Amino acid sequence: MISRSLIIIFLLTSLIGFAQRQKTIDSITYQLATAKSDTSRISLMLSLAAQYTYAKPDSALLYVEKVINLIQDKKADKWKPTALRLQGSINREIGNLPLAIELTLNSLRIGQKYNNNSEIRRSYNGLGNIYLDLMDYQKSISFFQLSRQVPDITKTEFSEMNLLLNIGNVYTESNQLDSASYYLNKAFHLFIRSESGNSGIFMYRNLGKLQVKLGNQKQALNYYLKSIEACGQEDYRNLAATNNKIAVLFLTDRQEDSCIYYAEKALKYGIKGPFRVMILESSKLLAEAYKSKDDFRKALEYQELMIDTKEKLYGAGNIEAIQAMVYQEQKRNDEIEASKLAYQNRLKQYGYLAGVGLLIIIALFLYRNNKQKNKANTLLQEQKEKAEDALSKLKSTQSQLIQSEKMASLGELTAGIAHEIQNPLNFVNNFAEVNVELIAELKQELEKGDIAEAIAIADDIAINEEKILQHGKRADSIVKGMLQHSRSSSGQKELTDINTLCDEYLRLSYHGLRAKDKSFNADFKTEFDASLPKINIIPQDIGRVLLNLINNAFYVVAERQKNLSGLEETYKPSVTITTKNLIESIEISVKDNGNGIPEEIKKKIFQPFFTTKPTGEGTGLGLSLSYDIVKAHGGELKVETKEGEGSQFIIQIPIQKKIKYD
Repeated sequence: MISRSLIIIFLLTSLIGFAQRQKTIDSITYQLATAKSDTSRISLMLSLAAQYTYAKPDSALLYVEKVINLIQDKKADKWKPTALRLQGSINREIGNLPLAIELTLNSLRIGQKYNNNSEIRRSYNGLGNIYLDLMDYQKSISFFQLSRQVPDITKTEFSEMNLLLNIGNVYTESNQLDSASYYLNKAFHLFIRSESGNSGIFMYRNLGKLQVKLGNQKQALNYYLKSIEACGQEDYRNLAATNNKIAVLFLTDRQEDSCIYYAEKALKYGIKGPFRVMILESSKLLAEAYKSKDDFRKALEYQELMIDTKEKLYGAGNIEAIQAMVYQEQKRNDEIEASKLAYQNRLKQYGYLAGVGLLIIIALFLYRNNKQKNKANTLLQEQKEKAEDALSKLKSTQSQLIQSEKMASLGELTAGIAHEIQNPLNFVNNFAEVNVELIAELKQELEKGDIAEAIAIADDIAINEEKILQHGKRADSIVKGMLQHSRSSSGQKELTDINTLCDEYLRLSYHGLRAKDKSFNADFKTEFDASLPKINIIPQDIGRVLLNLINNAFYVVAERQKNLSGLEETYKPSVTITTKNLIESIEISVKDNGNGIPEEIKKKIFQPFFTTKPTGEGTGLGLSLSYDIVKAHGGELKVETKEGEGSQFIIQIPIQKKIKYD
């Protein structure tokens, strides 16, 4: 039998909690009466609404509605997600679940619009509580976990404790008692450190619910009484909830009179709200207790109240309204995803058009040069045809790169290749022009009959032809090498010299940026480990990673140079690529002396679509794709940074994975 003697001890102390709550309300009311600014009035009215939520929900709603009207008049949108979330919470307490979901979803959307992580976190928590009332435990848990994952600098141990408490409560309700014990114990440790406000109400009641499930009735009653002690006299919602739990204990112990006593108290408090979830539980308990006492008239009376309340909470109309809102929210999320996809497609189209324009300019330039050099000899013509064929292949490869979102710097890549082949083409053109003049001189000497001079000129022509052939082959070699690294990935791994790959992409990036912006200048150096072995990689993919990291490094040092302060006049932009042999893996680092990455941004840089570059200068996909490529090679991509000193991106790729034998 459960003793009622414990109850009197705890109820005598409840006046203390009431006095504290009333003192807080009086203080806020006084501040509101003397507040001079609208911002202060909004904040104070929201605080009053929160205080009245569990005691006088009508008053709480009145204050929230005043806040919403004031927000609309003053266009103080930053307060809107807070007001809507609190309005949703109050409607949840009085049992208007469809409206509660609608208001909380609106709060979530506005919070996301303004990147208000604090309200995003609280809105997810509110949705978790609503779905707990609907007994959809899976959705409830998912929303609570989403709330925990939101990065929020305003998050405290107290708010983390409440989230853990909520998660533990869901696991208790769904009879997953090991998980419930885990989360409630974590919450209790935080509660001991940061006990404040009304946290003891929920802490002790949830611990009591767990003890009931574990069969420890007396321990459960102790916790319930502590919860009542924390409530005070006017916290009708929580007084109703905890009295219901005590009534359950007495009904389980076949003490019907005690059960009726506490259930009627709970019902009285529930009606004051009205808090329909509490009314539903109280009426159900009273119907069962009176049925056990064979008082069927009373049992029927409370049975009818239970059915009526249940219909108001979970009736077909409410469920349909909730399902409609869930459908609309899913539809809105789908539209957002479609919008993102359309934006990506537009970026691809713009890149394609820009690339085609650049290729047309290159083609026109080469065509003009070929027209001007049409008097060259047969060997020179053959060399030019080879160069044109190589450039045609390059155009085809570049078109494929344009269509791939993995290429974040098409302009820089094309300009780098053009720079690399320009020097040997200049040699070819210059020696060809000289040969044209020498051939004319040769004809003149032959007409004069000066055979010796003609032979000397012919020797010069032969030497020039050798140089033409040499530089033509050099141009052909450069083009083939660049095509190898710029074509779409075949997905096949090849033994690759990492030092050579790093050197090629460093030069390619630098010359590409120089071609794009003549004012760009930076020092770059390499520190290659000569003992580095060739390793099996997909060279095109790792090349894309290197090009992205090097382009980013040159970009940040150039940005720092553009915005130099008076104290940094001696600043010299510098980028260094280092390779190391770590025996079981190889390491590549790309280091810059830019401004570094702030700590709050560092956690997001590998997320898709996140970029700090101005609109139009970056898609936000480069580092995300690079991270995926390195992971696909079994490696790791990480960053070390210090604000004001620079950053270092480090790639580690295993040389050979260990083979496990069963």
